[in-house]
Amino acid sequence: MSNLVTEHFIQYKVSKESSNFKYDWIDLSPIMFGIWNDENFDIDFNVNLLCAITEYFKDKTKYFYFLMTGEVFLDVVNNPLYELIIKFLEKSKITNFYLIDNDINNKKTYKNINYEGRPFIIGRNSKWVNPYFYDKRFKKHFICLNGKDMYHRQIIFDYINNSQTLKEKTFLSYEPNDKSNPRHTTIEIDRIDGQDPKYRYVNLNPLCDISFCNIITESFFDNKYIHITEKTDRAFSYRQPFIMVGGSGYLKKLKELGFKTFDRWWDESYDDEFNNDTKIEKIKKIILDISNWSIEKCTNVYYEMESVLQHNYEISTKFFESIGKEYTHIDSCLVRYDKKKHKIIYTDIE
Repeated sequence: MSNLVTEHFIQYKVSKESSNFKYDWIDLSPIMFGIWNDENFDIDFNVNLLCAITEYFKDKTKYFYFLMTGEVFLDVVNNPLYELIIKFLEKSKITNFYLIDNDINNKKTYKNINYEGRPFIIGRNSKWVNPYFYDKRFKKHFICLNGKDMYHRQIIFDYINNSQTLKEKTFLSYEPNDKSNPRHTTIEIDRIDGQDPKYRYVNLNPLCDISFCNIITESFFDNKYIHITEKTDRAFSYRQPFIMVGGSGYLKKLKELGFKTFDRWWDESYDDEFNNDTKIEKIKKIILDISNWSIEKCTNVYYEMESVLQHNYEISTKFFESIGKEYTHIDSCLVRYDKKKHKIIYTDIE
């Protein structure tokens, strides 16, 4: 192949409606992520490439997307991807391009970019678990799984780990893939890099079924983002009550989405707290209070919560049916770009 021709991949969703468009949308993120991580990144070349792709497909698709179905598009300062998008939109003049991520706080706006946040991850765990409410025999009060090293996770981990009582009552992990981290702690079901992704879902069943409450240290403690990840969804799927260590208003947003939380059983005013130190102290108090319950009381409260926990599971499955599947079972195609002519000369979906 000539050095003047480059190969790239895009994703697309075939339209099932009777319309003038062959595709519901074409996702440019495989290209954008790839070029963003390219050490030889050339913004002019990539702007021309994206313009050529949108020109080629403009009459074949309703929308062009940049999809971040499991992540959050962070601040625009010093973000080369943001600069690329702006220059691409200025040159292409297209109006049907959308940046879509997993932040549902609805507080972000971007100049000249159509933006939406959607809860993509809700319901992904549901296919791995029993769809019916079932008996549990608790051995510990809590489960608290911490992947990447973050300050709010350090605080919660240290609070539990430095208390012999809390430590004995918690399935606790921290940075299971990084043995150099001083807090590195593993439990049997920790996912190890390189394994089948479903491992972290299927093999969580035993510990989620024998721990009463999930202490969820979400990906962001920053009040700017509400990023619902598999950590929260796991609690929905396994019918676990949870304490949320996340951005303020997280529980409020869950309720707006139709979920129920646990203010009937403990104080959830921490969700309204914008002072992070105060919020952490309120969360610590809840953890301590629940740790003083007997296992018998945990079991009794679990059954009191049955309708709430089953409701959350059922709502999560509906989200997956309505939103998650819209962005699954998609196809990808190869495109070849002529750098000299600035045009697409081949795709394998025509």
